[in-house]
Amino acid sequence: EALVTRRADIHYPKPRVVSLTQATEVGTVYTVEEVRAIAAIAKRRQLRVHMDGARFANA
Repeated sequence: EALVTRRADIHYPKPRVVSLTQATEVGTVYTVEEVRAIAAIAKRRQLRVHMDGARFANA
């Protein structure tokens, strides 16, 4: 979450989307609770959430 509000100057890219395209960093599948938590943070920060269903199903 800290990465979203890192800097406010005009030269820093402003995040707009959280994209879930793979399994977790350790190769496991995100739980429903984890996806909900990610989506809740995104909503608080006015970010859109995208989940790549084709790749996500391969995990």
